[in-house]
Amino acid sequence: MYIERILSNNAVIASVDGREVVALGPGIGYRHKKGTELPDQEVERIFRPTPAQPMEQLSAFLAELPPAYLDAALEICDAASAELSIPPSQATVIAIADHLNFAVQRLRDSIAIEYPLAWEIAQLYPAYAAVGRGALSVVRNRLGVELPEGESISFAMHFINAQAGSAPDGLPWTRQLTLVTQIFDVIDSSFNVRVDRDSMSASRFVTHLRYVFARIERHAQLGDTPDELLRSIADNFSAEMACAHRVAYLIRLGLGAAITGDEIAFVAIHVARLVGDLQAEPNSGN
Repeated sequence: MYIERILSNNAVIASVDGREVVALGPGIGYRHKKGTELPDQEVERIFRPTPAQPMEQLSAFLAELPPAYLDAALEICDAASAELSIPPSQATVIAIADHLNFAVQRLRDSIAIEYPLAWEIAQLYPAYAAVGRGALSVVRNRLGVELPEGESISFAMHFINAQAGSAPDGLPWTRQLTLVTQIFDVIDSSFNVRVDRDSMSASRFVTHLRYVFARIERHAQLGDTPDELLRSIADNFSAEMACAHRVAYLIRLGLGAAITGDEIAFVAIHVARLVGDLQAEPNSGN
């Protein structure tokens, strides 16, 4: 490995088998000169250019990034790889490091931002949300910086995107987020209530929606419910069934899949439980 250009005290562009890479290591740019051989044992990490990250862009970013930020990003990505079974990716490491850099800068400049998908991410992707919270701990321990709690959602979304834009059950995650929000709006309007999205009841309901989404993806919807049970649900939960039919319409629009009468009844039962929990609360006004 031979040095072609010094980027900083800790970063150089080197040639490996005729191809340029960015090599990182403490003091390698200070101790060595252009054209000299760089001992492998002094190199901690190597980053290779890609079509999405050409050499000039990659080298400029890594040269300016504080080493501690890259170390934090690597630790965050290692944890995500272990917890979420996401294959290690240079692109994800760079994205996390870049996000961390800007998040710290925003904090120092007292720039606050909103996280409109915080509830949806926490409900639909709890494992990703947990990794996001873990990222805040890594930043706190490594950098001594206390990022806002909402930044955990931004970290989580990076790892959701790293899964090729798909949710764990195979459905595009953005569709799930949109659908869940719309479904709660339908429930609110159908029963003239306001479901607390952070409540245990709402969380339970979202879990059952995820089961519906997963069965749709697997082409394994419910379909063997006894007719007498379906009639009983329709007779005893007429308002909830009407709401469930509206939910089914949203799902058909959002996912392009019609859901079975059995699934509609399944949704109706859980709508009834959700609304019943809400109406049982003190001062619910309903």
